[in-house]
Amino acid sequence: MNKNRDRINRRIRLLADAIIQQQKDGQISPSLLKDLEHIFEQAVQLASVNDHEYVTLEHFLYSMLNNDTFVELLNAFGADVKSLKDDVENYITNDLKDI
Repeated sequence: MNKNRDRINRRIRLLADAIIQQQKDGQISPSLLKDLEHIFEQAVQLASVNDHEYVTLEHFLYSMLNNDTFVELLNAFGADVKSLKDDVENYITNDLKDI
């Protein structure tokens, strides 16, 4: 299990490094970079707290649903963020037990 977590952490670090490089090249604003870093950190932490071996798209989505910028965007499109967040949380808690 630790090998997989190490592998996932390495991949996340590589992705974060790529995002940082894009920011240095002026392709990503500093505030967006900060939001992305926080979302990645939350997703990894959520998977770890739930003893999940893998960080899934659901972990990332749930982390995004806790980000004010992302929530504002979803609200602007008329999304029911609370319902979506509740559904994703329920899925992570009940359906991802064996990952």
